[in-house]
Amino acid sequence: MRRPATGRLIGGMILDGVDVAELKDEFPLLRQMAEQGRGLEASLVSALALGWDLFGPSQLMAAGDEPDPDELVDALAAALGSIAAGTVPADQA
Repeated sequence: MRRPATGRLIGGMILDGVDVAELKDEFPLLRQMAEQGRGLEASLVSALALGWDLFGPSQLMAAGDEPDPDELVDALAAALGSIAAGTVPADQA
């Protein structure tokens, strides 16, 4: 399955020290969530998504894990939910 390269491009630029805000000044979803008082939450989820897009495949390979797409979505949703709630998933407690 081919994944869009946008996240990897942005992540690579950030790692190279590029100020992405200088290249693109509009982030509508982040701005909309900030206006709703959810800017921190949106920023965290965005950063996690970029990090996953950039490093996720190599981390799965290093762990010797090849989850199917549904399993991966469920695991990511549980992890994000735990972060948002400030808890540890029951299977990791």
